[in-house]
Amino acid sequence: MLADKRIDTTKGEQKRDFVYIKDVVAAYLKVMSKIDEIENGFVEFELGYGKTMSLRCFIKELERISGRNGNI
Repeated sequence: MLADKRIDTTKGEQKRDFVYIKDVVAAYLKVMSKIDEIENGFVEFELGYGKTMSLRCFIKELERISGRNGNI
């Protein structure tokens, strides 16, 4: 069974700034509402909380919430 196999990965030390999807949608809506004020060309917007979490901690939290072990 696939669920019984272990998945080999890195140590999970990579850090990510996770963002709630509702905040991403709100950011898109804000940009779209101001689209006429944005200069032509490429514009980059950064969205985040400035608070990072390692992928290992994220996976452990998912396991805790779901009550399942991902064998990662």
